[in-house]
Amino acid sequence: MPEDVPLEHAMVSKAIEQAQVKVESFHFDSRKHLVEYDDIMNKQREIIYQRRKQTLESTSGKVEKILEQEVNNLVNLSLNPQTQLIDHEALMKELVMIIPFEPTSQKQVLEKLKPLQTGEELIPEVSAIISRTYTQREKQVGAAVMRQMEKFVLLSTIDRLWIDHLDAVDDLREGIGLRGYAQRDPLVEYKAEAFTMFEKLINSINYEVARKIFRVQIVQTNVPPLPAEALAKAGPKTTESKSETPTIPVPAPSSFAAAFAKAGSNRPVPQPAGSNPAGKKTKLGRNDPCFCGSGKKWKKCHYPQLAN
Repeated sequence: MPEDVPLEHAMVSKAIEQAQVKVESFHFDSRKHLVEYDDIMNKQREIIYQRRKQTLESTSGKVEKILEQEVNNLVNLSLNPQTQLIDHEALMKELVMIIPFEPTSQKQVLEKLKPLQTGEELIPEVSAIISRTYTQREKQVGAAVMRQMEKFVLLSTIDRLWIDHLDAVDDLREGIGLRGYAQRDPLVEYKAEAFTMFEKLINSINYEVARKIFRVQIVQTNVPPLPAEALAKAGPKTTESKSETPTIPVPAPSSFAAAFAKAGSNRPVPQPAGSNPAGKKTKLGRNDPCFCGSGKKWKKCHYPQLAN
């Protein structure tokens, strides 16, 4: 049979059609899984970007809510599950991580918290301490500066931890396919792991923001005022005498420097005004601006006319 004659048979056409259907279904499943994996990160990305947008618009009340959540976490972590009693020493260590108390203040706060043995009693007291510290800090630096500090702490913490989260999720996605050998659906496992990691991300953001907000220091650069003598000299002149006008002497170039510049370039060596002898004309170079003031080079303006 010649090579240019096509094969036409119902069995061959059906076999090719079945193979094409299998290949297309395989690629369709791959694209579907890819979209499902991407949807998980898109939902997390929307939450983080929405939080950043709200922070850029306004930070009023955000830090206070984070501090309230951290107070509840501190009290719950310091509670002994066996005796149901509060470990005041551990609570004080964590509280110092949020508010940098001095040793004397630490002792005073600890003595004030020791009579309180239940979480219901400690949470309002610790919240009141943090609230008073926050108000005092805001009065110290000003409301506008406090909002800028909150915005800086929130954005820097979110950005840094979000980048680390993206790297961790990429590593998870590369190896999640191995879960299939254990008869587990990789997509389901990926959703569960990614959700757990995202919860840890939110908790880490709140944890670091609460422990940074009272430790940010404002550095102000104060410009020293000018002395009265300098201000008097810088003031406007009342007389227009020529003798009082300050002059800046322009030193003449040395003979060696002038000779070296002249040897290395066809352009004339720049001389200070009045240094040329009377009657001596400066020779124009081919690449110098033309004397007519057109802005063109001399070789492209009047030089061809003079040459002719």
